[in-house]
Amino acid sequence: MSYLAVTGLRVKLKAFSLDVSLAIDRHEVLAVLGPSGAGKSVFLESLAGFHPLEAGTVTLDGRRLDTLVPEQRGIGFVFQDYALFPHLTVRENILFSPRLRRKGGDLPPGAGEIMALLKIERLGGRRIQQLSGGERQRVALARALVSDPALLLMDEPMSALDTVIREELRDELRQLLLRLGTTAIYVTHDRNEAATLGHRVAVLFDGRLEQVDPPSRLFYTPASVRVARFVGMTNIFPAVVENIANGSVGLRAGRLRLTAPTVGPVAPGAAVTAGIRPEDVLLYPPDEAPPQNCFAGRVTEVTPQGQSVRVTLDCGVSLTGLLSWRDFQIRRPSPGQTWIAAVEPASVHLMPPERPRILPDFGEGNKIPVEK
Repeated sequence: MSYLAVTGLRVKLKAFSLDVSLAIDRHEVLAVLGPSGAGKSVFLESLAGFHPLEAGTVTLDGRRLDTLVPEQRGIGFVFQDYALFPHLTVRENILFSPRLRRKGGDLPPGAGEIMALLKIERLGGRRIQQLSGGERQRVALARALVSDPALLLMDEPMSALDTVIREELRDELRQLLLRLGTTAIYVTHDRNEAATLGHRVAVLFDGRLEQVDPPSRLFYTPASVRVARFVGMTNIFPAVVENIANGSVGLRAGRLRLTAPTVGPVAPGAAVTAGIRPEDVLLYPPDEAPPQNCFAGRVTEVTPQGQSVRVTLDCGVSLTGLLSWRDFQIRRPSPGQTWIAAVEPASVHLMPPERPRILPDFGEGNKIPVEK
């Protein structure tokens, strides 16, 4: 039996509707990923009881939550804007919970350890205005955790922090949740946060779940083109199946011929969409290319990205690869040069074609058929 079961949850807010079903195991952290306006915050607020349900049930550890008012649900909530009280001290903010205030003014057992893990044990007497953004976020996390919530909800809690503090706190939060065994749902629009924090990642579009999977499966075998684009699979192009043999699929995309693993029922002549992550596109000078899935192309764009450099080639279809900064300094590809893009067959992911879609002419007057 799942620890958290959300069945047919339906919420309608003016023109927007949310319709979600999912299950979460005890001690699991689920990251919810999606663009702005997808309904991520509405989903958390609905679990917390801030929006009435039009339909569906929410069960936590065998107890119906959707019939309870928010303060009876035993849920901790970390808001995007922290929701701290500036006139109170850090200690008073942490104690500001009905579940704790009934016990008097003493911190509950385990609170000291949580504050130490979050590096705020020496800040108890300070006012919120005296804290940095990272310290305020740690206080908000501590306030949610010290009451030992049955479920912790976090709504983009690090979005206002700068990159260095955000990465540091993200790693600390991951270790903290693992150590405490907290069951949590973490909402974000940041792919790296989702992959770091989530045992599984749920992708939400337009109030509907498109895919729920462990990060490795989500990022490398997305269920749809829309998910693929959102999780950074930048090399996406239409192709047609030419042949199937020995567990491999031969594909034709423009003038390219490439090989991919057989996934699901496909037949020669079928339209598919091929997707390749940019880190799986390897770049070689023409005299060093490996023998399989190699395509000569003209470099059209070179874009530094901090520790890596994005290089785009026109190989008949556009293929983008990533070079480490060190490799870029050695190889120095530049626009106008001819380089080789190579892709391991296992790195080619096949998806259903987009619909509706006008596909380009693949030569000889033939077009890829679109399923109806």
